Amino acid sequence: MNEIIELYDEMLNRLIIAAEYRDTDVPKHIIRIKLYSEWLSRELKMSQDFIESIKFAAALHDIGKIGIPYDILFKQGGLSREEFVAIKNHSQIGANILEGSNNSRIQMAASIALNHHERCDGSGYPNGIKKNTIPIEAKIVTICDQYDALMMKKPYKPSYGHKKSLEIITKGDGRTLPQHFDQDVLSAFKKIAGEFESIFNTYQDLNDDII
Repeated sequence: MNEIIELYDEMLNRLIIAAEYRDTDVPKHIIRIKLYSEWLSRELKMSQDFIESIKFAAALHDIGKIGIPYDILFKQGGLSREEFVAIKNHSQIGANILEGSNNSRIQMAASIALNHHERCDGSGYPNGIKKNTIPIEAKIVTICDQYDALMMKKPYKPSYGHKKSLEIITKGDGRTLPQHFDQDVLSAFKKIAGEFESIFNTYQDLNDDII
């Protein structure tokens, strides 16, 4: 049974990489999101079943990007309004890919894929929901994904580093505001932000064929 589970997990991880193989940082990003989510869930005193589920489900948060045209997804400069609208569709595409399963972990993955860009003040997408209408698993992955995005170096932006990334999330910079996040999740994030930095530093140079 353990061998079957290991095979299932490995095949899932390799399929995730295959779906997003054009971005060489995806395997590292996926590992970090899984570990951030695990640490944050533990700090929030979530159940062990929830923690194991979110480690699985968080890896699929951006699976909908498989449906976004290459030239938009990896554009070097800023996006036009039309391109930004197009890239936002990845949330709904991901939910469409994952919907309809009877498996609770796939159900959580669908929830995260759909809702991980929602904001607690209602300014997120795709549905503009807020506060308690956003599932807790999505609230957790949202702050993990935001931290990693700030830390990652991209052709159109530098890495902001841990100190500035933490400041942006907790104090805001105009685009990112503290009220975007669930306040309990934000409080837990502050307490273990050092673990996030350690995870990022540990896994930023991982070989792309390992996950």
